[in-house]
Amino acid sequence: MRKGTVWLAMLLACALLAGVALAEMDLSQARIEIENHEQNDSNVALPKLVGHPDPIIQGRINDQMRAKLDMDDAMIILARAKTWGADGEGIHMSDSSFLNGRVLSVVVSTQGELPGGEFGQRYATFNYDLETGMPFVLGDLFTDVEQAVQAMEEMMSTALADNPLNPYLEYRDILPMPRDSFALCDKGLVVYYPNTQYALLTGEGGTHLFYYYQLEPYLKADSPLIAPLLAQTKTDDPARQLREDIAAGTLPGVPVKLGMSLEKDAGAYRPMDDPDHTTTSELYLFADPLMQDVSLECPLYADGVEPPDPVQAIRAAHIDLYGIRPGHSTLDDVSALLGQPDGYDTVDQQRAQDDLMTPGDSYLYEAGDNQLVLHADQTGTIVQMILRKKLQ
Repeated sequence: MRKGTVWLAMLLACALLAGVALAEMDLSQARIEIENHEQNDSNVALPKLVGHPDPIIQGRINDQMRAKLDMDDAMIILARAKTWGADGEGIHMSDSSFLNGRVLSVVVSTQGELPGGEFGQRYATFNYDLETGMPFVLGDLFTDVEQAVQAMEEMMSTALADNPLNPYLEYRDILPMPRDSFALCDKGLVVYYPNTQYALLTGEGGTHLFYYYQLEPYLKADSPLIAPLLAQTKTDDPARQLREDIAAGTLPGVPVKLGMSLEKDAGAYRPMDDPDHTTTSELYLFADPLMQDVSLECPLYADGVEPPDPVQAIRAAHIDLYGIRPGHSTLDDVSALLGQPDGYDTVDQQRAQDDLMTPGDSYLYEAGDNQLVLHADQTGTIVQMILRKKLQ
């Protein structure tokens, strides 16, 4: 056998072995841990990937995150906070991460004195394919990225223009949508804006969540990155899964549950300061993109009373409830997929005004001590879901 042939055979064998090793890579132990440093009221948070089976990939991802966050400069700012005490501007970092199969998405928000000498707030986003260790971009997720971005910009413009309860300070420059500042989560894809372009009342950059079902026509559905994310919103028995969720006081993709404390448990999602009111409750909106289109109801008490703040209802204007989707599904779709409801309700104009709803009809599903209201407008299209304690 010639030397060239031998070398070719060896290279093919190595490639085959590498392919087998890649296919057998166990990512079940991979996770993000936060190395947090605090001084007075300041903190620096460094996300670190641990548990990855390939130390080279793990090290490269961690080095890239550290470099993009400019951690050396951040630690210098933190040291100054120790010297100045509470009088300095300081630095404040918060993070969120999502890991599903091969997908790793990390978002870090930095406020106060920023590395590089500026003051304000900014996001840093990181998206990696953990099988290869390489970053992925929007073009890796969509069959036609230009068509997808155009559709996303239209959806966002419509959503902000039509939402009378939006908690935003300004959104005059939502176009063009940033393409290099995004992250994936359980629900969909979140775009993170610089606060010089689009700002919340809190001073943070605005965000917008696009649900997977909204993006499904444009996604590479067979991609190993995307396929598991689309599969997680589906179930073989939606009626059974729905009853389990109702009994547990949860909705799919919503990171809160009935009975939790608004202040202690939901405070991390940054409730807006000024709630809306129904005749019996306060209705809180949130700045965190994971709570976009979701509001929490707490009991409305007399002035001067300081009661506990249990969440008594969760409202969702957009959600994928195992194929039932506000704005798309009808009451007929609901009964076909979930079976006949346990009860019915009608909301007239006056009650709609009192309860911050839309006039129309509701199907009621119950399990345990809880009830799910699937509410449709007068065209029969689902516009809102409310998970609440059963009415006495």
